[in-house]
Amino acid sequence: MITRKLFAFVFILGLMIVACRQEAPAASTSAPPTSPPQVIPSNATPAEPLPVASETPAPTATLAPSPSPTAAAPGLSPLPVGAEIAIHQVRMFDPSFGWAVAGIQAAADHLAITTDEGNTWYDRTPPEPAPAAGEAVKVIAAFYDPQTVWALFYNPEPAPVVELPRLWRTQDGGRTWQASQPLDSSGFVDTFIPSDLQFVDAQTGWLLVHVGVGMNHDYVVLYKTVDGGQIWQRIIDPTSNDGGIQSCYKTALLFTDAQNGWLTGDCNGVAAGVLLYRTRDGGQTWEYVSLPPPPENPGQFEDFTMACGSYSPDFQDAQNGKIAVQCINMETDPRQIDYYLYQTGDGGESWTSNLYPGGRLLFLDDQIGWSLDREIYQTQDGGAAWLRISTVSWDAQFSFLDDQLGWAAAYSEDQYALVKTINGGRNWELLNPRAGTP
Repeated sequence: MITRKLFAFVFILGLMIVACRQEAPAASTSAPPTSPPQVIPSNATPAEPLPVASETPAPTATLAPSPSPTAAAPGLSPLPVGAEIAIHQVRMFDPSFGWAVAGIQAAADHLAITTDEGNTWYDRTPPEPAPAAGEAVKVIAAFYDPQTVWALFYNPEPAPVVELPRLWRTQDGGRTWQASQPLDSSGFVDTFIPSDLQFVDAQTGWLLVHVGVGMNHDYVVLYKTVDGGQIWQRIIDPTSNDGGIQSCYKTALLFTDAQNGWLTGDCNGVAAGVLLYRTRDGGQTWEYVSLPPPPENPGQFEDFTMACGSYSPDFQDAQNGKIAVQCINMETDPRQIDYYLYQTGDGGESWTSNLYPGGRLLFLDDQIGWSLDREIYQTQDGGAAWLRISTVSWDAQFSFLDDQLGWAAAYSEDQYALVKTINGGRNWELLNPRAGTP
């Protein structure tokens, strides 16, 4: 594998490239334990964002995992009641109730819930052991429904994998949590950075982890669970079963059901064409998908001066979906960027495309959706036409309930804010999220 400094540089560089372009060994399964699952009360206090200027997703045993040996260790300190908190990710389930990844400035990430539209947040962080002094703690979470959430805490800086990673699961809205079997991290030198955690039902889920880089490779491991997250099987890794997906930077993973999934990526101009993979067997094997060139520029995917990549897969079901493609002309100054919306109605067997404004895709259904960047566009006809509805001074992760009501976990440099819209994103109200009494 590679050194920490090299991974940090290349991985962060990859993230920077993504941000810039969205302008506009054998698989193993731990032996099943015989003891019942460990159920542990959560911390029970919440957290809030700092204000920033806002503008107008092989069968395994069903036995429960053994108790976590670290459960008795000191956990993360609860978010101070009444404190302003930074919301890093938000997922609303109705106009009042939602979940968030939250924290106090640079402190460890926590999980919290709201019952008053995002103004007050109650800490529902699992009993994750406190980190070593000076070590950062981030969390990646999958919010399946209001009661069911999975979470994995990790160090975002490249560092030796000392403690075996475990995931937490709650089925009662965060009041109690149970720890999974340790993930198989054998062979990883000093990197374990998860990027995608998702479930298609209450039992079946995947975790994508970046474990190293080098020579235009983004080495990843794909874990899968079929028992609700108690046991995770390592089905793809760089050494024994690489899946043919280790080259180039992986931008997103999306499964539409227990068998079908998509992996988007970008080779940053090293190879012509668009990097896109699909699986039809739950992630065990992957095949390259050759997208047809855009009608507006039929030779673009054969041009080595063009750096094209796929991003932001958004599927309503296994048949109907959309993927964003962007192509950067490496010879122009400033560099010209073309954005294309690719759509399929037959599970990826055929594709059509048209130009779109660029930015992350978020669709409520096959017709209503947004292109989300510092310029926000909305479509009512599946992406054929786009209307710019607002311009903002921040980046964000969004959660919409319908075509009018939505929230955004906004950030700009080191400032965070939680904002809300009641008119589809045309105007945004700055909220003042604070930690509530447990």
